[in-house]
Formats: sequence, structure tokens, C-alpha cells
Amino acid sequence: MTLKNRATLKAEAVTIRDETTQNANTATRVGGTTYDIADSIVTRPLSLGTLSPAAMVFEENGFYSDYTQTGNITLTISGSVVDGIGQAVKFTSDGASTITLDANFDTDAIYGITSGSTLAAGTYWFYMFSINGKIHINVKQAG
Repeated sequence: MTLKNRATLKAEAVTIRDETTQNANTATRVGGTTYDIADSIVTRPLSLGTLSPAAMVFEENGFYSDYTQTGNITLTISGSVVDGIGQAVKFTSDGASTITLDANFDTDAIYGITSGSTLAAGTYWFYMFSINGKIHINVKQAG
């Protein structure tokens, strides 16, 4: 099966829900959609944005992944920001490289990090969520 975005999965679910043709919702159709949903939720990379140049993509609510810093990075937001989406990234800092946040981050809602700063070497949790089209970020050392 293929990874599908939320809009596509919802459209397929609505088609199955609203089907009126006798025997149209076959086991293959319903099972295929169910499989796609499970596959997309479990393995799909997260669309709050990307860590560039590392191309780390965030999309679905609640997902978390690991990222190890090996040079200066800029956390940028691409695509449309959907309110209510939140995710976490387990981030390992090299202790020497900078982290810059783009303008889509709400400057009144950045905690534990300053754009352009360097985190001490170690592991951190980056918690990000969206409110009113802006990304809020809270960085805490893992421990």
C-alpha cells in the first residue's frame, strides 16, 4: 500500500461511509483503506515543516522522530500550518552548531531555545504545536 495524506484518507473513508451501491464496499476496498490509514499513521513522516538542510519533515499530530545535529540548521516551516497539530522530536545536539528558527515560529511562544543559539551537547525534546497559524516550540533537555 502507499502512504496517503490526511485529506485523501478522509475522502476514501467518506466514500465507504456514504456508499449506496449494493456490494460496493468489498473486503478489498474496506481493508485496503484501513491498511492505508494504519500505514500512513504509523510510518508517515510528520507537515509542520522541515529541518533544513536535513530535510526532516513533520506532518501528523503526535508523531515523534529522532534527529542528530551534525552542522548548523534552520528549522523552517513549509506548506500550510494546521492549527492543533503537535509533535515531538528527540534531538541530539552536537554542542557546536547553531539552530535558527524561521519567522513562522511565534516569538512569544519559544521556550528553551533562542534562534541562532547553540545547545550544549546532549539530547533534548523539541515539542512543537500550532495555534493561530504560528508554531510554538518548547525545548527541554531529555533526562
